[in-house]
Amino acid sequence: MRVKYLRKSLAAAAVVLLAASVAGAVNTGTISGLVTDQNGEPVSGALVVVKGANRFATSNADGYYVITPVPVGTFEVKASRIGHSEQVRTGVKVIAGLRTNTSFQLDSTTTGVHYIQSETPLIKWTETYTESIIGHEQIKAQVVDEFADMLVRTPGIVYENSDASTLNLHIRGGRGNEIAYIVDGVNITNPIVGGAGMQIPVDAIEQMNVITAGWDAEFGKAQSGIINIQTKEGRDKYIGQVGVTQEIYTAKREWDSSKALESTGLEDPASPLITWNTATRETNYSKYRGSFGGPIWPGVDQLGYFVAGDYTRDWTVYPLPDPRIQWNTNGKLSIRPTGRLRMVVSGGRAWEERQLFSNEYQYNLDGYYFRKEGTNRLSANLTHNVTDRFYYSVTGATFNNNRSLMTGGKHWTDYDLNRVKTDPTGWFVTSGDFPVYETRDQVYFDGKADFRYEVARVGDNRALSMNVIKGGVGFKTQDVDFYQVQTYPANVYTDIFHTYPFESHLYLQDKLEYSGMVINIGARFDVFDPNATYPADPFNFRWGYSHSPITGEEFERMNSDSPYRSYWEMPRIEAEKSYQVSPRVGISYPISDRDKLHFSYGHFFQVPPLIYLYRSIQSQLTGAYPIMGNPDLLPQKTVQYEIGVEHLFTDDLKAKVSAYFKDIKDLIDTQRINYEQGWNYTKIINADFGSVRGMEVTIDKRMTRHFSGNMGYTFSVAKGLASSYWQGYNYAYRGWDVPNREDLLNWDQTHKLDVTLDYRTNFDIHNFGANTTISYGSGMPYSKPPSGIGQPDVNSERMPWTINWNVKADYSVTYWGLNYTLFCEVINLLNHDNVFNFGEDEGDGASADWLPWYYFYGDADGPYDDMECYGDPLRLRVGLEIGFL
Repeated sequence: MRVKYLRKSLAAAAVVLLAASVAGAVNTGTISGLVTDQNGEPVSGALVVVKGANRFATSNADGYYVITPVPVGTFEVKASRIGHSEQVRTGVKVIAGLRTNTSFQLDSTTTGVHYIQSETPLIKWTETYTESIIGHEQIKAQVVDEFADMLVRTPGIVYENSDASTLNLHIRGGRGNEIAYIVDGVNITNPIVGGAGMQIPVDAIEQMNVITAGWDAEFGKAQSGIINIQTKEGRDKYIGQVGVTQEIYTAKREWDSSKALESTGLEDPASPLITWNTATRETNYSKYRGSFGGPIWPGVDQLGYFVAGDYTRDWTVYPLPDPRIQWNTNGKLSIRPTGRLRMVVSGGRAWEERQLFSNEYQYNLDGYYFRKEGTNRLSANLTHNVTDRFYYSVTGATFNNNRSLMTGGKHWTDYDLNRVKTDPTGWFVTSGDFPVYETRDQVYFDGKADFRYEVARVGDNRALSMNVIKGGVGFKTQDVDFYQVQTYPANVYTDIFHTYPFESHLYLQDKLEYSGMVINIGARFDVFDPNATYPADPFNFRWGYSHSPITGEEFERMNSDSPYRSYWEMPRIEAEKSYQVSPRVGISYPISDRDKLHFSYGHFFQVPPLIYLYRSIQSQLTGAYPIMGNPDLLPQKTVQYEIGVEHLFTDDLKAKVSAYFKDIKDLIDTQRINYEQGWNYTKIINADFGSVRGMEVTIDKRMTRHFSGNMGYTFSVAKGLASSYWQGYNYAYRGWDVPNREDLLNWDQTHKLDVTLDYRTNFDIHNFGANTTISYGSGMPYSKPPSGIGQPDVNSERMPWTINWNVKADYSVTYWGLNYTLFCEVINLLNHDNVFNFGEDEGDGASADWLPWYYFYGDADGPYDDMECYGDPLRLRVGLEIGFL
């Protein structure tokens, strides 16, 4: 079956790649404008060249030219015409998906070359959606380990937990798995659980576009936002750098069970029978990185390459015996044989291995599981400009992620299931293995095809009107293999599936750009085929196994009248395909030459992560209260509205105010299925709903007089029936009433403020820079514990506020063609104890739920001093970077 399926996949890939046409519009931009003479008359036949990209066009009879697609980045653009002077625009910035207006004036009475510095307008007049653009200069200036560090400083994005996982990022009130991550036009979102499927070396990033509302129809499979990353390309000059970062100090946290409660001064109500000393430790963080790029042959810009990589070795603040090892690589090869043909091959490899930490296992660290995860990405793109105004683009990509969770490198059949808690507290596990074993392997092939066609007209007063039509088709084939066993003393749970889902899409977008208004209309059509069957009734058989194959014991179930002897003889339901149509519309209206109004509306669908579709559908349900997935889940739906106003105070200072509303439906939840015989199981269904409303205020100041900065404030109210499908499961398990109204979601952060200030000198040899980022967040909600018998009051209380103040200072000097930079980084300058959670079972009423402890005693880390409740302490790093340009 697998071979047959792969043959079909490869055949489909060949059809698409031969037929034609995505990556073009997603990770490239457009340069266009007018070429006139000294009298303002059009100059036809002028040659306009993007230096270093081997892209060019000629102006028509109206003096209009367009160059598309152009890689993102900053370029020099030159215009020339026989009998006229030449003009070079420097600092022309190309933004993914947008048009950069660059016009020229050539003098027919003089000769020579005239250079003019271009400035990117702070207001993007043709943009109809909300987008934050993060360039590689910003990334280099700030304290950044991974690209997610920049996302948490973006308005509208909330970071829920101290765990460095993109699943903890929430855009405008959405769940953490509702974000699409795209690298060089290829979606790298983890299909099983959501979140980013791999890391990218930060030195490889040219530009990162964070879209939080109103994105075009070419983007799908996301309800909350798009993270669109474009990596660097090699150009006509060599660039490169190597660097090292070393942590030299970490503030430690210490606890002593014999002391009074840290935050209250009261006697410890737990009255432990033993004492223990718990402490974080100074980390030994080291990071090595390097990048290099340029033409394959000197002076030839038709062939370029860029490679980057980093290696991190980090003994975390937790007292683990082994460091976290992570390395990431990325490479891109650009082939530009002519001005109308472009090929790009992009790929990367990411690897991480780490011993995970649990407060419960801190005296038996070898008994807790170890995680290894590797990811490969490879894509190839061909773009052909049939004319200056029409091109098509073809992309093929493959993505592979494999991960293992196991204790001591052992198979689950070799686990020590005799977990012993010998200390009198009954909390710390002193021997035995953590009962989870998991392997997952996912491979997909992505084929896409796009086109873009533009009609432009030059009207009175040299005003430009344009109609840009783009569309595309695509498909994705997947091979998903998941195996998980949880071996608890009384119950063993198995979750095994191997499936081959298939999806396809097509879209059409029409953007009408007039001098007085921009209208952006599009629609997207998605098809998803689960390609799976599942049992109609997982307990409708006579014989089975007691809990799992561990005992091998057979027994007769109470429904002995069933005609089916075993689980595998039962009839199965074939899952149905799902279809969605997603309309999108955006409007940009210039009120004046300094003010702009924009509005967007759209429907956004997303198939839930595959774990919720396929969980336990190919293995017999075992253990108490098992959960079964549902391949017939509907796509989750979000309807978004947004309106915003931008005002330009000066050419270097802009403010923007946006208000938004989201209506969310068909989120996943659970349904308990009970049998008269006494057993039950829980099925995943579409039942949750929610709503979000909020406002964002941003102020941006461009670099002038050595100083730049930005500020973003977010006010938000996020409500829903549940923060996770686990909420309904846990409430039913404990016999609590499942809420039937909207409550505040776990990541509802009413107020969020991010401030970035940057100072840079610009001398020939010696330069100094300093950057500071301050992030403040009001407290996240938590559920008030019951004072006696009862259930929690859902998210009725607030955690403490958080603040994180980071600083980076650097000094650089240039000698003999090399640039040497010394830098210092400070994380959490105030050493503030930022509380991010109250135990791993927060709000569940289970063993590691410290909510009652915090509510009654004000002590966030609970009775056993759980150090995972806090974010990073004060950390100090130094580094050296050597580069050449």
